[in-house]
Amino acid sequence: MSIFSNGVEKLPIPQISKPEQQPFIDLVDKILAAKKAGQDTRAWEQQIDTLVYALYDLTPEEIAIVESQAKPAAANG
Repeated sequence: MSIFSNGVEKLPIPQISKPEQQPFIDLVDKILAAKKAGQDTRAWEQQIDTLVYALYDLTPEEIAIVESQAKPAAANG
């Protein structure tokens, strides 16, 4: 089996405990169930974004950069 490198292995991935993972798991479960029912999940997705920003200790300026870069991708997908 061959895996091609695209730089993803260089991303810093924080190691968090099972209890720290639980809010992410709960939100993902809610999102999946809501999407199956055709419901809007943007509020929960924003909560996940906020958790990730905290996990990486992003500043408000860094968050603004991330969100400005994510908007064009979200509009296309």
